[in-house]
Amino acid sequence: MQTLQLLLLFAVPGFITLTIYRRFVASEPLDASKAGLDVVTYSFINYGFMSAPIYLYFKLAPADPWPGIPAIGIFILLFIAPCFLGYGLYRFESASFFNVNPIKKPWDYLFSQGRQYWVIVELDGGQRVGGIYGSGSFSSSYPSDEQIYLEQEWELDGRIFVKAVDRSEGIIISGANIKRIEFYN
Repeated sequence: MQTLQLLLLFAVPGFITLTIYRRFVASEPLDASKAGLDVVTYSFINYGFMSAPIYLYFKLAPADPWPGIPAIGIFILLFIAPCFLGYGLYRFESASFFNVNPIKKPWDYLFSQGRQYWVIVELDGGQRVGGIYGSGSFSSSYPSDEQIYLEQEWELDGRIFVKAVDRSEGIIISGANIKRIEFYN
């Protein structure tokens, strides 16, 4: 029983923090054997941020509180606060004063913005493919190999989009074949 309590206290908050953070930043899959120190560290950071509310609870709590209050407090401490810490860590790292973005690749940064573009993709062999990257399009994200799905393919004349390819339901292009991508409003 004591092992389970230690696991709850020192692993669960950090694991939740890392999981939430990784929802916003594409990352390698979490390797539990290597993440142990990170998990414990984030658990302690969580307790650090929650130390003032914990102190105030014990300082101001009535001698005989409603029985559910401590359980609610423990739930917030172990499960809710780490969610806010993970999101807050992402926002803190994303702040412009750091001049660093936690997103690992420009590919992920551009496509995570949710904008729509006219796109010209130049392939390794020199062939050019045009299309619409819109709300029905998709791109892979790190750590997966780059792929892009354009929801509609268009015929090109140089850099001019001439007309939609008849009955086009889109095109998937492997990043391994892409030399460059041009984006237009």
